[in-house]
Amino acid sequence: MEDFKALRKTLNMTQEDVAIKLGITPRSYQRWEKEPEKLSKTDMDRVLDILGGAIDIRMSIIKQGFDLVEVPYYEDVRASMGNGILNHESSVKKISFDITMLREIYKLYCVKDLSLINAYGDSMSPTIPSDSVVFIQKSEIPDGAICAALLDGELYIKRLQKRPALKLISDNKSYDDIPIGENDNFIILGKVVGIFKIV
Repeated sequence: MEDFKALRKTLNMTQEDVAIKLGITPRSYQRWEKEPEKLSKTDMDRVLDILGGAIDIRMSIIKQGFDLVEVPYYEDVRASMGNGILNHESSVKKISFDITMLREIYKLYCVKDLSLINAYGDSMSPTIPSDSVVFIQKSEIPDGAICAALLDGELYIKRLQKRPALKLISDNKSYDDIPIGENDNFIILGKVVGIFKIV
């Protein structure tokens, strides 16, 4: 979930500044910033339209001597948060991130084995908005965590249910669960550890 406060401070904006741009009261925005997980997808998108540029601004002020990590970005890979997307060969570019920024915004204290892919669809709404970029990290996936997984050649972003039966589950309940059978070609690529929306 986005840390609105950290993004807002990067832009040197007050809560009142953001509230005015949103057309709401400062008190309402304080609640939004305190509990962003309660926002609708529409309201989340409105806030990210204002604050989302903070990541680019933060990256533009990186100076020599900062502690950086290079993260591969598979810009042509489209992970489905819907019914699945078949992916082909992808170009990869490396994006440098300030490790301090990753810790402050995403609470990532281990930055090993990170990658970035695009996520499309609304099946993980409101947790992950459509047209987001997600950080994936190779790690153990606990039951109920959001992961990137290949199922029979289709790439998904879903919650992993391990018990009582293996399934991929959407946060948007208008989508059916996807059961994983013994004969399915199923590979977990990593855990979703952060998201940002490109504006």
